[in-house]
This record gives sequence, structure tokens and C-alpha cells, in this order.
Amino acid sequence: KRAPFDMFTKYKKSYLKLYMRGVLVMEHLENILPRWLKYIIRGLIDSDDLPLNISKERVQQDQIFQVMRQHIVKHAIEMFNNLAKDEYSYPCFYYQFAKNLKLGVYEDSYNREALAGLLQFYSSKTGELTSLTDYILRMKDNQEVIYYISGASITQLHSSPFVERCNQSGLEVLFMTDPIDEYVMQRLKHYSNKMFVCLAAQGAEFGDTSQEQKTKEEQQAAYKDLLQFIKNTLGDAVDDVQLSNCLVSSPCVVVTKPFCWTARTEYVAKYQILQHREPTTFSPSRLVLEINPEHVIVKALKKRVEDNNTEDTVEQLLWLLFDTTLIVSGVCLPDPSDFAQRLHNMIELGLTAGTVAEMFALPSETSTNASDEEESFMEEVD
Repeated sequence: KRAPFDMFTKYKKSYLKLYMRGVLVMEHLENILPRWLKYIIRGLIDSDDLPLNISKERVQQDQIFQVMRQHIVKHAIEMFNNLAKDEYSYPCFYYQFAKNLKLGVYEDSYNREALAGLLQFYSSKTGELTSLTDYILRMKDNQEVIYYISGASITQLHSSPFVERCNQSGLEVLFMTDPIDEYVMQRLKHYSNKMFVCLAAQGAEFGDTSQEQKTKEEQQAAYKDLLQFIKNTLGDAVDDVQLSNCLVSSPCVVVTKPFCWTARTEYVAKYQILQHREPTTFSPSRLVLEINPEHVIVKALKKRVEDNNTEDTVEQLLWLLFDTTLIVSGVCLPDPSDFAQRLHNMIELGLTAGTVAEMFALPSETSTNASDEEESFMEEVD
């Protein structure tokens, strides 16, 4: 009922015993089960077809053991499928052995589809763990893909800018917070003929109508100068700058190029305990900045560029906006001290320009105060 805390260490021994006609031949049968199943199954194998002088090397080569391996894995998956029908027992089992099932999806290509059906992820719609089969049953009629996003916690993913368009359109998103999910999704490209789409990668489509596509083309032409200005300002910090179709309330977001590691994948791979820190040991993410053409900040920047009013302050604001976007998008800042210095400069500028109350006063409050002063002045004149 409880997974061993050291089950993935190389020194952990198997719980499977081998008997030959009732005679114990091997106390710990190591090589007959795949690694993902090795510590879930406990029991013994009693066979009449094995020689008594069996060895560990023969276990790997003997055809009888290969057949045993296939049958054991098959029956184990059937047992897990039967257990998945129990809504009370399976959550406890999945909590303890979810990593084993995910490791099986990653390593066992022959049983990948069957093991994927046992996986469960948090849903943006139900707020609970859900299977891929249940997700497909709840999909909209015009939805052809499975949307997912990975991150450090469910709370962060709920408020992530990547899911704004899905939330607005009522599309369900799977939240993945386990580090092994990054490796699983590299192998699990589809399930039940439905492709997986990572919202943190470039190219996510949401079934735009012809009118929406036409509007996007018009915006692309209108924001061409701003996109070029941002790319020239940020330089090599980004590969490209484009308009976004996934943002609703956020000004911008950073995505990665297709077929490249996402920011979360790079973080998991880079900060493993025994990972070499050399740049050649991992594939760095290629970042693309996507801006929201409907946001007030982006519209203000567009007006500054059209008026040719792009002094050094605008560039510093753009860098500050880019740094905050990196944080929100889950990308590690290349130099936190630069971000802190820009933020301190903006705080100093705001404090020297006026009082803190004036800085954060809402336009409605400002207009109300002005009208009250005008009324009091008129009364004095009367």
C-alpha cells in the first residue's frame, strides 16, 4: 500500500522469487520485470520448464523468461485497469505508484498506449485528477487536440497567462506538476488519435474562425513596426517577436520554438543532482516573445513607436516588461541583478515624480477629487 522510498535506487532488490517445482531457485529475481514494474509486483513464480542450474545471465537470454516477462506485464496492466474502476482504491494506488506508471510510458514503447490510459492529471475544469479517456469524453465537438501545460504547482498554472485563451473559450487544460511528466510527454505524442499540444510552446491553435484569422492578419500588419522595434531592442534575448493568440488579460508571454525544450523541461534537466552544467549537455530553449495587441501597455508602446518617441526610458520599460514576462512564463532570469536594478530605477522615478498616493490613484478617484475641489472653489467665490 506504500511505495518504497528507495525503489528507484540501483541497490534495491526485487520482491519476486523464482521456484522450480517447489524448490527455491532465486531469492530475488531481478531481470525478468521491467524497471517500472519491478517494485510494484510482489510474489513468486513456480515453473516446471526451467533447468535447476539457472543463472542471472540465462534469465536475460532464455526464451522461456521472455515469454514469462510478456505475460506478467500483460496481466499486471489488466490488474491495474480493473483497479482503476474502483474510485476509492485507485487514487491511493496512483498516489504511491504514479511515477512507476509514467516511467513505463517513457520506457515501454510496446505497452505505452495501455499505460497512458492509467495516467491521471489535474484538470482545469474539474479541479481534480482526471484520466485521458475522461478528458476526451468532455472535449468540445470542434476540439481535435489535448491541451496541457507543466509547471511547479497547480496554483501557478491556474493563473498562468498560457491558459487565458483556453479559460475564455471553455477549453479544458491538463496541469502537470511532476518533473517526470516532462520526459513522459517527449514520448507520448498522442492518445486515442488525439495529439497533445503544449501551451508553453509556439504554434498552439484554438480553432479560430475565418473572421478571427482576418483580424489577426490586419493586426500583424498594423503592429509590424512595434514588433521590429521590440526585436531590435531585445536583440539576442529572443529568437522572434510575434502577436499572440493565447493571451486575454496579460500583455505578453514567452513561448519556446516547436521541437525545442520548454522552459520547464530545461529547468528540470539542468538542475538534476548529477547533471553536468556544461552547455553541450542539454538543448537550450529558443524563446519567442508573443505580445497581446489588445492590451493597454502594448497599445501605448505602439503609439510611442509610431510617434518616434522611443527614448531610453521606453527601452528600459521594455526590458523591465520582458523580465517580468520571463518570470511569469517560468523562465529563469539570466541576470536577476539587472532586473532588480531596473525595478529600483522605476521605483525611484515614481517616488521622485510625486507621492505614492498620486502614483497609484485610479483615474476615477483623481477626477472625483478634482471635481470636489472645483465645487468648493465655486462656493468660496459665491
